[in-house]
Amino acid sequence: MFDGSYTTHFQEAAWKFISKFGHRFKQLDIVISHPDFDHYNGITSLLQTRHESLLLPCALGTIFFNAPVDARLLEKGNPKLVELCSSIEKLCDLKQIQWKRTVIQHTTIAPRKVHAIWPSKSMRDKLTEAWGKEYNKNSASIVSLISIPKDHPALITGDAESDNIIEALEDEKTIECVNGIYYFSYFEVPHHGSQGNYKKVGLTNFYSKICSRVYYISGSGRTYNHPDQITVETIINSIVKRKTHATIIVARDWDNEQGSVVKQRAEDHQKYVTYMTGSHFKVSLGKTRTGVDAFTF
Repeated sequence: MFDGSYTTHFQEAAWKFISKFGHRFKQLDIVISHPDFDHYNGITSLLQTRHESLLLPCALGTIFFNAPVDARLLEKGNPKLVELCSSIEKLCDLKQIQWKRTVIQHTTIAPRKVHAIWPSKSMRDKLTEAWGKEYNKNSASIVSLISIPKDHPALITGDAESDNIIEALEDEKTIECVNGIYYFSYFEVPHHGSQGNYKKVGLTNFYSKICSRVYYISGSGRTYNHPDQITVETIINSIVKRKTHATIIVARDWDNEQGSVVKQRAEDHQKYVTYMTGSHFKVSLGKTRTGVDAFTF
């Protein structure tokens, strides 16, 4: 599982999914992309629960996240972030759950299935050096590559910056790249679709390099009103320009003016784009023709 959202969102969505399908898994490994409350809090609530109705139907494996390993740096850091990271460690130790707090490129998360392609060691070191100051947590997001047999991989980006993602993809030799385009079966749009993550690379340039069958945009829209209209429109434009077909899923019920404009834009190009928002899709678990567990939207 990648990230845990806020506690209320975790209980509304993720917990229902885990309780329904968790018995199908040997264990649940968790990756927390970066130290921010909308990615951490649901995981802390999961670790804190003692209520019988919230018992996991499968074993908890390892929790992966990034935090400074030097206690002196922790003491100087942002108090809220320090509390967040240390609470994960304390809860894991209390419940005898394995945790790993140094995740960089090539770190194995699940053997032969999932590994990190970002942050680089130098970026992780910058995170450690800047822990006691203001720093861009998003740049240290763990970007995870999921290998899928006989298919393109999936990419989970957290809140990573676009230039960091491109740098990681250029260093990663296992992803198919044709004429400068990287191919995925599933692509998590970074930072809930915020346009602020593309300042160095540019929205149009970034999505000219990404081709996926599914683009997924997480977030409820309750706090920051993500995604930004221009981000989703740029993805639609890139799909139409390539004349491929792709599905765009926006996790929230996007029923404001911006959402209506994007919906109309997608409907104008329904030959190439299938567009779904929060209340209009469901997830089921089945088997692919290769026998691999697959989530179907």
